[in-house]
Amino acid sequence: TALPAVHSQYLSRIAGSKDHCLNMDAAYRREQFRNQQFPAFRGSNGHTRVTHKSWGQRFCGSLCGVLVGLALLAGGVALLAWNEARVVRTARSLSESLDIVVDAPVDKILLHN
Repeated sequence: TALPAVHSQYLSRIAGSKDHCLNMDAAYRREQFRNQQFPAFRGSNGHTRVTHKSWGQRFCGSLCGVLVGLALLAGGVALLAWNEARVVRTARSLSESLDIVVDAPVDKILLHN
């Protein structure tokens, strides 16, 4: 397949040698094939954007993930401790109220009540 005339003229002006022009032609065809096969990877203007992250950027991203995970773990432990304290307090109040309850017979009516 041949390149459009405008594109091949542009490549021939940029590339001094024919070999470089052929390499650019192959790269152009690969890009067109990739855009046809995987349209989700194409940008809004039809071009593919390639980005690069340095080692430091990847490390900072990982470190942020670890810190968020540790914060969530600490929050979970705090919520668990709060809930367990509520359970203990409720159990104590129920056992205390059980001691205060007075049994009343149901077969006769007490006038003082």
